[in-house]
Amino acid sequence: MTRAAYAIASIVAMIAARAFDLAVTYYFCPDLSREANPLVARHGHGWTTLFVMSTILVSAVAVCTIYYWLCAPARVPLPPEARSVWDFASFCYFRKPHRRWRFVLFMLTRPPKDWRHFTRMLGFALPPAVVFVSLAAASSWLTTQPGFGWYAAFYGAVFPLYPYVVAVPVAVIGAAFFYRSEYRMALEQRVVL
Repeated sequence: MTRAAYAIASIVAMIAARAFDLAVTYYFCPDLSREANPLVARHGHGWTTLFVMSTILVSAVAVCTIYYWLCAPARVPLPPEARSVWDFASFCYFRKPHRRWRFVLFMLTRPPKDWRHFTRMLGFALPPAVVFVSLAAASSWLTTQPGFGWYAAFYGAVFPLYPYVVAVPVAVIGAAFFYRSEYRMALEQRVVL
C-alpha cells in the first residue's frame, strides 16, 4: 500500500469510526446522562463538547498522517551498528542506537531527537488506535443491554483504563509495523528513513 493510500484510508476510517461512536452514543443515550466521558459525566458538557473533542482528535492525528504521506523520509547514512529493527528505531528516534529495553525506557521518558521522524511515526501508528478506541467506545454501550453481562463485567473491571487498554497496544503494534517497513526500505537503500 502506498503512503497516499494509507493516509487517505486512515483519515476516512477515523472519521467513520468517530461518527459511528457518536451515532451509537446518541442512539443509546441522547441526553448523555450515562456518558462515560469525564467532561460530560463530571462537568456537564454536552454534545457540542463531544463533537468538538472528536473533531480536534481526528484533525490532530490527520495532520500527522498527512505529514507521513507528504514528507519523504530523511536520507541520512545508516550507521553500521544499526543491525536490527530495534537499533534502527532507536537511531531514528534518538539519532544513536540504544539497547532494546534502554530504548523503550528512553522512548517513554525522553523527547525524540528527530521530531520530523517522530511525527511521521505518529501519522502511521495513531490512526488504527483512534479507530479501535472509537469502536471500543461504541461497543461499550452493549454493557447497558440485557444479555451482555460478560461484556459489562469486563468493561467494569478495566473501565478507568478502558481506552488505554485498547489504544496503547494498537499504537505500539502500529509503531512496530512502521519501523519494520522503514527498516526494510533503509536496508534496500542503506539510508535512515
